[in-house]
Amino acid sequence: MATKKKKTSHGGRKSSRSRKGRGKRKCPGIRRRLLILVLWLFGVGIFLASMLVLLVWLGAFGRLPEEAELKDVKQSNASLVFSSDGTLMGKYYRVNRESITNEAISPYVRQALIATEDNRFFEHHGVDVMSLARVFVKSMLMGDRDQGGGSTISQQLAKNLYGRKDHGFLSLPVNKLREMFIAKRLEDVYSKEEILNMYLNTVSFGENVYGIEAAARRFFSKPSADLSIPESATLIGMLAANTLYNPRLNPEKAMKRRNTVLSRMHTQGFISQDQAGRFSSEPIRLKYQLMDASSGIAPYFRQHIRQEILRILGDRYDLESGGLRIYTTIDADLQSYADEAIARHMQSLQKEFDRHWKGREPWEGQPGTYEQVLRNSGVYQKYAAKGLSNSQILDSLSVPHKRQILIPGGEQVMEISSIDSLKHYLKMLNTGFIAIDAKTGAILAWTGGISFQYLPYDHVLSKRQAGSTFKPFVYAAALLGGTEPCSFFLNEQRTYE
Repeated sequence: MATKKKKTSHGGRKSSRSRKGRGKRKCPGIRRRLLILVLWLFGVGIFLASMLVLLVWLGAFGRLPEEAELKDVKQSNASLVFSSDGTLMGKYYRVNRESITNEAISPYVRQALIATEDNRFFEHHGVDVMSLARVFVKSMLMGDRDQGGGSTISQQLAKNLYGRKDHGFLSLPVNKLREMFIAKRLEDVYSKEEILNMYLNTVSFGENVYGIEAAARRFFSKPSADLSIPESATLIGMLAANTLYNPRLNPEKAMKRRNTVLSRMHTQGFISQDQAGRFSSEPIRLKYQLMDASSGIAPYFRQHIRQEILRILGDRYDLESGGLRIYTTIDADLQSYADEAIARHMQSLQKEFDRHWKGREPWEGQPGTYEQVLRNSGVYQKYAAKGLSNSQILDSLSVPHKRQILIPGGEQVMEISSIDSLKHYLKMLNTGFIAIDAKTGAILAWTGGISFQYLPYDHVLSKRQAGSTFKPFVYAAALLGGTEPCSFFLNEQRTYE
């Protein structure tokens, strides 16, 4: 019995050691299964990524442009209007872009672009693998946001030309892959210099401004060929976020971004350390010039000749995208003098007019005049179309709103109702002015009113009394008869025997 008990005891201890041994053997098995699972998931990921690349290349997410299409890239360009001395007066456009050659672009712009956006531009073939690795390590893993993105200039050009589409949760990888494929095809079709030119003519600077030439004119009132180093750095700095770094809207952020660009230009050897330091301490000196339908030189004249241009062109050209050059007989200096004289004189006349009618309405005693203008106004017609009665419309139009209105000598934001706004403009004096070369009939200056933006009706073209039309002939006859231009005749009733 004792022997059996000892044997049983010994057997029990042996069983315990056996269980411990089996427990130790399980650990390598779990690690092995985890490793297999990780490798399997990695393999599946590689397979799915490869399938995504293949599907994008095959055009499953949108056809990739072929070589013939890439060779025939056309961009919308503004048509430009020039005065007789070559001064840019204004533009007709849907997209504010002026495509130019590389020779017409400041070398500082190109240097700032390469230093900031793609310093290996001349070394890669559309996709920069080293840049992608840098972004993955420094930006994604280490969180260094100052390293920038991994897209090359060629990839950014592909995005600018063909845009991005919504593919749900796959949007980012699909669009990036498309841009890589298109970038490589662009590099097969165009030289590096041509790609730089296309990019600088295509990229957006916000405010519906596309291309470096339009941006230079908008923010510095000069062609891009004349941009300085700090001006070039300012505009290229906007490409990272054209609203955030807009020097007009956010001057402090724009200056900080400009200095970053200057620093990178120094790092890449384009400028010296002394230049980088000196330019970084300078303020951004904007010379902002908005050039749309309401601004620029002689907007009333440009609006008038627009109809004539469309008649001449017919269906042959698109005025707003064809990039035409339109040359006029307008004398830019004479037009400026005319605008200044009109602004000064009309401001003086308006004060005299307001002083004369103070406390009274000019239309008093003329039944139906004001009421007819009110009923013909667009805002009244809008409410009437909704079925509102006259009293309901008048109540709605009597509610004051904050709005910007034209006043003598400028603009002002005030709380004013639609009815009071209408009365305000009805009491404003207006005018028309035209200067013509008597020998050739060339129009030298044309101003149709005091503000094309607020009052676009052209008084040069307005109907007027026969007496006013006949005045030039009376004055001409007097001058030919020997009367001096500055002769004074008292405005009083006289009887001539």
